[in-house]
Amino acid sequence: LGRCGKQGVGCNVFVHCPTPLCWANDIHNHTFGECWLKRQLDPARPRSPALGAYPPPYRRKHRTAPERVQWQSGALVPAGTVLAVDGPHWRWRRR
Repeated sequence: LGRCGKQGVGCNVFVHCPTPLCWANDIHNHTFGECWLKRQLDPARPRSPALGAYPPPYRRKHRTAPERVQWQSGALVPAGTVLAVDGPHWRWRRR
């Protein structure tokens, strides 16, 4: 997939925006085709900060969030490897 970070280690996962706009809890407007290469310690069990439907408390706090996560992701693993996602790991506090 390429090289990640300053150390030049191999990237083994990616996230991709497949829709005209992809929501993220940051200041950027993410658009179709945006792709981020990343490195996970175990690409067969990638850690996912967000997956599926945003929980109602999250959407109440982040009012512009859509119902579901729009980003797609994938991992570079040997053929036949079964992937098991570690997540979601929502980063927010209930108040």
